[in-house]
Amino acid sequence: MDFIVLTKNVYRVELSTTMCVKLNDLKINKFKNFRQAIHTIIIFLFLINNIL
Repeated sequence: MDFIVLTKNVYRVELSTTMCVKLNDLKINKFKNFRQAIHTIIIFLFLINNIL
């Protein structure tokens, strides 16, 4: 009984850590895309200002 509970707890911990890692990867990817979007907007505004 104790062994089963122990394995369940270990499994839960592993599952939660993998979920956290996946969430962090998603956050990092979103942040990179966000930065790229900001850079493109800045370049776009810079070009518009130079043309006008």
